[in-house]
Amino acid sequence: MPNKQHDSFVYDRTLRELFQDVPRALIKLLVNKEIKEILETSFPKVEERRVDLLTRLEDDTLFHLEIQSINDTLMPKRMLKYASLIYENYGEFPFQMVLYVGDRDIKIQNQINEKNLRYNYETRDIRELIAQNLLKVKILQIT
Repeated sequence: MPNKQHDSFVYDRTLRELFQDVPRALIKLLVNKEIKEILETSFPKVEERRVDLLTRLEDDTLFHLEIQSINDTLMPKRMLKYASLIYENYGEFPFQMVLYVGDRDIKIQNQINEKNLRYNYETRDIRELIAQNLLKVKILQIT
C-alpha cells in the first residue's frame, strides 16, 4: 500500500536538494538579484509553546490573549509565532490581544511592518479598564 506522506516527504526533500544546486543564473532570472549566500534550510528546535488563553467566542472567532507584565521588545515576533501555531492547529487566525499589567507605561509594539509582511494585534493596558468592572468580573467568578 503506498504511503502518500512518505512519498511527499521524499519528493519535497529531493526538490530541496535540487534547489540547493540551482544555477545562480536561474535565481537572477527569478528575482533579478545575485545570490550572496545559500542559507541553511533546516530549523530544528524542540520547545513547547503555550499561549496564556485561547478561546472561541460566541461569533465563532478565535480569541488569543497574552498577559504581559514587562515591555518586551520581542512581543511582536512572539505573537506572530503564536498566530502561526494557532492557525496550524485550528485552521484560522485568531483575534489577538496583549493585556499589559506592568507598573510602567505600556510601550509594547503591536505590529510588524516589513516589505513582505504586515501583521498586527491589539494591546490594552489594564489601567484603561474600569476597576469596578474588573471587580464585577471577580465577584461573578467567586459566586
